[in-house]
Amino acid sequence: MISKILKLIIFLLIVAALIFGAVTLVKKRKKEEASTPIAKEYAVVISTIKTKKSAIKLTIPSIALTQNDNDTQIASKITARVLKMPKSGDRVKKGDLIIKLDDTTIRTSLQSAKDALIGAKANLNAAKLNLENLIKIHQHSQELLKVKGIAKEQFDAEVVKIDSAKAKVASIEAEIEKLNSQIKSLENQLSYTQIISPTTGIVSKTFASIGDLAVMGKPLVKISADRGTWLLLRLPGSAKEIEFKGKIYPLKPLHSTFNGLNEFRADIDDYIPAGNRVETQVVTFNSQAVLVPFDTLLNREGVNYIFEYRDGKVIPIKAPIIATGEQGVALKDSMADREIVEAKPDILLRLLGGYPVVKVAKE
Repeated sequence: MISKILKLIIFLLIVAALIFGAVTLVKKRKKEEASTPIAKEYAVVISTIKTKKSAIKLTIPSIALTQNDNDTQIASKITARVLKMPKSGDRVKKGDLIIKLDDTTIRTSLQSAKDALIGAKANLNAAKLNLENLIKIHQHSQELLKVKGIAKEQFDAEVVKIDSAKAKVASIEAEIEKLNSQIKSLENQLSYTQIISPTTGIVSKTFASIGDLAVMGKPLVKISADRGTWLLLRLPGSAKEIEFKGKIYPLKPLHSTFNGLNEFRADIDDYIPAGNRVETQVVTFNSQAVLVPFDTLLNREGVNYIFEYRDGKVIPIKAPIIATGEQGVALKDSMADREIVEAKPDILLRLLGGYPVVKVAKE
């Protein structure tokens, strides 16, 4: 029993010692904290710029693909041997005869069809004359039949002859129509043996040589036109104009997309071979506004702030942005004639936190 009481006393003494030590340590820490000097809050050194309204033009760089509606690739419309063919690099003019195909077979077929047509027309005249005679005889037979001057069998036989003559006339007329269609088709084919250049430019590619067999539908030459270059731009949003080689050109929306980008067309004055990639500047803004550099803006959680210096203090304001470009940011007219801070994001972030400032002259 005495042993249990002794153990309890010892346990209580240990607990009391621990509590005393903890209280003493807390008091010591509080005393040390009370004696530590308060950290000084140093002011942020800033410089400012004065805003003003002016005519500004903002642009962003973009790559355009050159196109030309006048470029053409000529294919053969018939199968024939090549007699004349330009070389790659040759200059051609619109209306020039540039390709000639062998027309011997077509001309032979055409002459045969024309000769057959002459014969068919002669046969038609004879068949029509025969039909007219049969009709006249039959009309006379009708009068004789009334007075029983001829037998009914003879009269009926004349009807059969007339029907046969009419059928022959119709058959020859059908043959003539077929020959006329054949002649027209051959004349069209004959026109395909002489190929005229549809544009002025350079023969950029040839796909056949003299003596080769041109196959219907197979390309023969490609001509790159001297004029008609336009730029194809693919942009994530909308735009109205671009700047190219110091000139402004309007953009025409094509109402088509490529990989999620909207396509636009700009007709330019310069000639550039199709397929080239050229650098352009897309005009994002071209009007009166307040232009400020990017270092005046701070984006926090999707909100852009600009910092106005007024009476020794800095006031954060939501930036009324109109457009952005390589040259800076365009703000609404309400931001004109103000003194705003220009600094790096870490400084602007401290200003948003309310740090005191010291203004210095900008170097």
